[in-house]
Amino acid sequence: MKFLYVLTSRKFWAAILAVVAVFGIIPEGEEAPLVEAILTVVTAASYIIGTAIEDSRASLPR
Repeated sequence: MKFLYVLTSRKFWAAILAVVAVFGIIPEGEEAPLVEAILTVVTAASYIIGTAIEDSRASLPR
């Protein structure tokens, strides 16, 4: 059941898309795409952290 939960997790799919985007962006020997790759990772990490905070707040008692 935990496996199915992971497959429906927004954080999981954001991480997968970030990895795919980074490997698709970086050609050898160019600096600008490297900056784009770093920004992609930072954006994905921000989204994942924000989603984690949102999920953790939803489980708090009101």
